[in-house]
Amino acid sequence: MSLLLVVLGTNAQSTQRVKFNVFKSSDGLSKQVIKGISEDENGFIWLLSDHQLQWFDGSNFHTVPFGNGIHQIPGSLFYEILQGFEKDIWIFYNSGYSIYNPKTFSFKHIKLPNQKINWQEQIFVSPNKKQIILSNNGYYQVINSITKQTTKLFKKKSKAVGLASINKTSQLEFFTEDRLGIHLENIEKNTRVSIPNHQKVPYYIFKRVNDSTIVAFAEKHFLAYDIKNKKIIKQSPYPFGFGMKSFIKNKDIINKNDQAFLIIMENEIWEFDKSRLNFTTKLVGLNGTSTLNQGYYTSLFLDSKGVLWANTTLSGLHEILLQKQPIKLFSSILPEENFIKCFLPDKRNNTIVCGTFGAGLIIYDTNGNIIKKYPLKKLGAKTGTIVSAILALDKIYCLVMLYGRDDFYMLNRKDLSIKQTNINYKEKEIAKERPNYYSIPLQINPTEFIYNLGSLKLNIKYKNGLVSVEKRTNTISLLKLNSFPAYTKYEALIEISSSSFVQSCLQKIGLIESSLVYIDKRKNNWIFGTSNGLYEFSKKGTLLNSYTTKNGLGNNYIYAGIVDNDYNIWCSHEKGISKIDTNGIISNLSKPDGLQDEEFNYGAIAKTTDGELYFGGINGLNAFYPSDINTNHDNGKLIVTKISSNEPHLPEDTAFWNLNDLEFRHTDNRIKIQLSTIGYSTATAYNYQYKLVGIDKEWKNLRNTREINLALNPGSYTLEIASGRFFNKRAIAQKRIQIRISPPIYLRWWFLLLVGGLSVTTIWFAAKYITNRKYRKKLQAIQLQEQLEFERQRISRDLHDNMGAYTSALMANVDKLKHIQGNTKELDKIQDNAEHILNSLRETIWVLNNKEINIANFTDEFKNYCFNVLKHFDAISFEAIETIEENRLLNASDAINLNKILQEAFQNIIKHSKATKVLFTIHGSNKLIITLKDNGIGFNQEKKTNGNGLENMEWRAMESKAILSIFSEENTGTTISIVKDMLPKEY
Repeated sequence: MSLLLVVLGTNAQSTQRVKFNVFKSSDGLSKQVIKGISEDENGFIWLLSDHQLQWFDGSNFHTVPFGNGIHQIPGSLFYEILQGFEKDIWIFYNSGYSIYNPKTFSFKHIKLPNQKINWQEQIFVSPNKKQIILSNNGYYQVINSITKQTTKLFKKKSKAVGLASINKTSQLEFFTEDRLGIHLENIEKNTRVSIPNHQKVPYYIFKRVNDSTIVAFAEKHFLAYDIKNKKIIKQSPYPFGFGMKSFIKNKDIINKNDQAFLIIMENEIWEFDKSRLNFTTKLVGLNGTSTLNQGYYTSLFLDSKGVLWANTTLSGLHEILLQKQPIKLFSSILPEENFIKCFLPDKRNNTIVCGTFGAGLIIYDTNGNIIKKYPLKKLGAKTGTIVSAILALDKIYCLVMLYGRDDFYMLNRKDLSIKQTNINYKEKEIAKERPNYYSIPLQINPTEFIYNLGSLKLNIKYKNGLVSVEKRTNTISLLKLNSFPAYTKYEALIEISSSSFVQSCLQKIGLIESSLVYIDKRKNNWIFGTSNGLYEFSKKGTLLNSYTTKNGLGNNYIYAGIVDNDYNIWCSHEKGISKIDTNGIISNLSKPDGLQDEEFNYGAIAKTTDGELYFGGINGLNAFYPSDINTNHDNGKLIVTKISSNEPHLPEDTAFWNLNDLEFRHTDNRIKIQLSTIGYSTATAYNYQYKLVGIDKEWKNLRNTREINLALNPGSYTLEIASGRFFNKRAIAQKRIQIRISPPIYLRWWFLLLVGGLSVTTIWFAAKYITNRKYRKKLQAIQLQEQLEFERQRISRDLHDNMGAYTSALMANVDKLKHIQGNTKELDKIQDNAEHILNSLRETIWVLNNKEINIANFTDEFKNYCFNVLKHFDAISFEAIETIEENRLLNASDAINLNKILQEAFQNIIKHSKATKVLFTIHGSNKLIITLKDNGIGFNQEKKTNGNGLENMEWRAMESKAILSIFSEENTGTTISIVKDMLPKEY
């Protein structure tokens, strides 16, 4: 899409080399011929054809749809497009006109006044753009472009053929025509001056140069007329036999500035000097050839940046940059002559000698004109000649070496003569060697070069007009080398690339010898250009800096490099040229900057004595002075051309460039923002960068990618965007967009507040319900406990009053019988049973009267039981040891069970143990530990079978959650132990 171009000095009918870009239908441009071009306040270019209206945002062409809506255009046949005072766009068509407002991205449609008059004959805008004038056959309708109101209607006898007003304060003056000829007419003052045409030549275009001079353009010549003195002051033919076509229009001749017009001359564009009244400069391409090879130019428009837009009949739309270009291009119109393998710039002799891949030698002058060609092709050869190297032997002669060939040539750079020369080989075996493709001779003094063919080391010397080649026995030391850059690719300088210093440096960056391309010096530091970036080492081999694509280098595969006079590093690669300044800041140049192409060639680089740099590539040779490459110029105007997301959110006809605040749903959080930059270069030539404030610490470099893709979590963000010719770590944001991603409903503050309130309310009601329920249960438990307590008291009273009375009466009757009948065994047995019943009854009543029993009371109760039983057994002594640290509580059920266990054990001692001593111990704290020990005959626990008594004891222990242990040994005695966890302490 791009052709690359530069500026030369202008003399009489000189040429100006320009850089220009070509847009065609494949880029989205309308296939219809463009008849009008304009520009809005955003810098968008508007293009009008017969049936279509488009606008160009610097990146893409957009077509305005047909219709009556605010984002549509109702015209079916378009006539004219103009810019109004407010930099709005006026579009005229068959049914009226529409005014485009750049701020709202909308159209206002208006019917033409006086529909009976065909206003489409001529449409003009005044120099101050405050008035739009519609003209037809002597009628002039004036519209105020500010108020959008129709103001004046003039009726004249002559019809307008052109606008003659030349400044912002002048009144409406027109070139008019009637049967008497051509006139300069002021339609407001109703005055006119006739322009003589004695030869009756038809003039197509009239242009006002100043208050007193008019230029008229005819088919074969142009004429300058002095209005005040009423005389012809110049008449001259067009340059180079060109002619003016009868279909030429007023917009084919436009003002460049106060000093010159730009004029279409068929397939060329010329500059016409207003003071000299002459065609002075032709616009040509960077290589000096015509900017248009097919068809004609049809319309010109100069935008606010000074960029010239020129439409053609067959070759699309040209964007021509009139500014002086710092990068020169040396190239041929024949593509096969443009692969520059090596070259030798010689400003003393005004020559650039280029060795090509397949076309031999091409010699340019320093202005970029080809002045000589030497194909150097052998007779019968099927392929072209590849020049391997060009060596400057002295101030006049250079040696031309051809790849794979044994013939060498001597070129005289002064008279450009060339002749084959013989080589004096010092050793016969080296005469069979041929120059290879990658080895580049390294000049070590004015007349001597070192040249390696792999492991074969050679010296090339020049003396007294003779060239000699000999084997080199000495080894070149990198540290003593004073000629740079030194190219090492494919063992070109194996003795340097394999040195311990170089190997040590390569190991530090994880590369091997074959990765090294060249070595150079910047002050005292070493520069290593490699196939994986560029690296800077100290003289001791310490890695100082790494320059790769990760920190902004255009490409990692370095082809050539050099240090300029200000110690900046310049290197070529597969993506253009990169500059690394002394602060490590990287700037990149690419094809839109004027480079011959993106890809350059290995070792094809040079610096002249005045500091100019040369780079050879696959499509020509570039040259520039580093100081002319201003890395801060041409930042352009950053434009947001489209914003989209994963869900349909913004209509296609939105004025995206005006949006500063965006809001998306949480499900619509993948956002794409497309960008463009309107400046002196195409949008793809600019570097784009962005950052999210508070999230990104540094700018993110998009390079030439014009698209930002974001995936954001719910929250608020500030997106900053900038563009420029190069990446800038300290860039100032050109665009700020506030983005809010709304959270899901369940994360929004009002929802969280509502849920929180409902949760608190629910918890409060639940807590209240649980509390009430617990209260009711507790109340029921208290009521039940009271009922149980009442029932227990009733049972206790009944047992005491009834069973106790009956038992006492039984014992009294037994005593009475004994008194009457005397003592008998039966009566004694009845009396004992009655006493047992009475004791058990007392115990039961005691338990019923006490819900909880402390350890002390429990102990006293058991001791009383033991003392009562032992009344009848004088041979058995009883001892009780009490250690009650905490007088904790036993519930009634546990107290009964433990008491029954102890009573059962005590009865077994009395009945079966034949013991004389019984020891009762109790220890009360957080655990209750009870032992009952006798000195009886004991028993064998292995042989002893459990009876009902022992089973009852174990069952009661389990019910009380106590641990019962029985230990017995024959003739020693028996010990019973009870251990139980206690209830909390009683206070």
